[in-house]
Amino acid sequence: MGNTVVMWIFLILRLGIGVILFRLALNPRYRNLHWLAAVFYLNFVSMLLGGPVMGSLSQVLMIVIHICLAMFTHVTFYQHRRSPVAWIIGGLVVAGGASLFLSLRVPPYLGPQPISYMCAVNWFWHALVAWQVWRRLRSDRSIEDWIKTRYILVVTYGVVMGALFVLPLWRSPLALLRWSWPISMMIALVLQYLAWGMPGPLRRYLNRNYQEPVVSVEV
Repeated sequence: MGNTVVMWIFLILRLGIGVILFRLALNPRYRNLHWLAAVFYLNFVSMLLGGPVMGSLSQVLMIVIHICLAMFTHVTFYQHRRSPVAWIIGGLVVAGGASLFLSLRVPPYLGPQPISYMCAVNWFWHALVAWQVWRRLRSDRSIEDWIKTRYILVVTYGVVMGALFVLPLWRSPLALLRWSWPISMMIALVLQYLAWGMPGPLRRYLNRNYQEPVVSVEV
């Protein structure tokens, strides 16, 4: 019963956030959000898949999901500058192919999947570039406070998502620890929404002490 409730919460969150991001992406200024909306939509579809054949399709979807995430990081933070996106995508395809091969073996391989570690690299890269941007903007008084907060949120959820793919603690069968995975995932999902689909009231609250710099004009 508990797992079913958690699954439905994740489904609703992912679909709802995907819709919000898609609507925002209709604005030409936020076209990059199409990539992130795709991450949520495909995760929603992936959660609906089951069975051995669908399990293989789910692994393929994981590769596509993280390619969309890599493209979102590239177009959002690099903006026509060179980035390691080609290496990240190449690593995802190779690691995903290896994981798919291992999962189709008889008997199936039950150890750590290569794609999990590559997905973690992808999320940590996402967090790293956001942290670099935040360091550059944190002392800039012309940048609004809510924008600076956005990058802190990105760093936080990026680290949490990366950790979810590599730390065995979250996969522990112990009753106390097994809830750490869904709780951490839910926190990360909410932070992703707040970062990229931030509601107006929260934006105004974060900007409550912000004062636009006065530009002096020489006569």
